[in-house]
Amino acid sequence: MKLFRVAIFFLTICFLKTTYSLDPCVLCSSFLAVPKTWDNAAEILNVVCTKLGCNECGELLKSTDLTTSYANMYPHIVDCRTNLCRNYCKKMLN
Repeated sequence: MKLFRVAIFFLTICFLKTTYSLDPCVLCSSFLAVPKTWDNAAEILNVVCTKLGCNECGELLKSTDLTTSYANMYPHIVDCRTNLCRNYCKKMLN
């Protein structure tokens, strides 16, 4: 869980330093779903890290294997996203 938080922290820093003018509520779109497996999540995060030019983020993902714990974290990630979208973006997710 701590490693996942660190990965999200690095991803957020990289995201904010290059796209600070983008509306963060775009993540609340019903077209964007939380990946159900760590392999899918790592692949998406790695693409994002590469596009943003954040090498530290990509290296962290390469050294991380959350395959077993991601299934336990998944419901909490979905709940967190739902609550953030509801409270900060005033959007309800399906």
